[in-house]
Amino acid sequence: MILRWKKWVLSIDLNGGRIIQLKKGNRIILGSFDRIDGKVGNTHLCSPNFGAEGKDLNLPFHGFARQATWQVAKQFMGTVCIGTILPKTLLYPSQLKLTQTFRLNDVFTHIIEITNIGNKKVPVNLGVHYYWDTPEGWIDAHINNVYISELIENNKIIKLSNKFEINFPKQKPLNIEQTGFSNAVLWTGFKTEDNKKTFDHKYCCIEPVMGIGNYFGSEKSILIPGRSIKAEFTIQA
Repeated sequence: MILRWKKWVLSIDLNGGRIIQLKKGNRIILGSFDRIDGKVGNTHLCSPNFGAEGKDLNLPFHGFARQATWQVAKQFMGTVCIGTILPKTLLYPSQLKLTQTFRLNDVFTHIIEITNIGNKKVPVNLGVHYYWDTPEGWIDAHINNVYISELIENNKIIKLSNKFEINFPKQKPLNIEQTGFSNAVLWTGFKTEDNKKTFDHKYCCIEPVMGIGNYFGSEKSILIPGRSIKAEFTIQA
């Protein structure tokens, strides 16, 4: 589906609840990319786990959310809300209701809410695998004047403040405000031949995540029945 408002155009795939493209005017901000490893990458949620968390619970890499079928819950004047139910399993014994709200105004706002609608407490994490368009590459890209190209190459983690600025080469800065995320993982696609890595440069991933390290399974990550967690990410372009 496509949502247009003011100068923004947002394309969403309900199969996976993915952002296929976010565009303001002539500038693509988030995109869909043919990766060097043969996969296609675009923006998606990672939940109830991020990365390889939850192996002992038999959870898939990055969780169920990015493979789920989503439905439109409501749509009005520059806003669309989509939702899905993540299933319980034998080892993960509670259903989760996920909603994503996309709002186009002077800024783009992405709001994610997760509610435990089952009757068992379960660990929950949330990440967003944003695929940022970098038409001039990401060498010399920086966040708040910290250069990040080596961090992207080495799949590093940075702390996130509630407000920060992303600068990609030959592009206007993007001003970000966020709540609910503590860190971000930096990454891009690559392939290895003869012990040498070759990287994708037409995009990079700056992936905000609620918690890292030992977060998943800790007391902070436990979501009891009837309770919700929420995160918000705003882009000013």
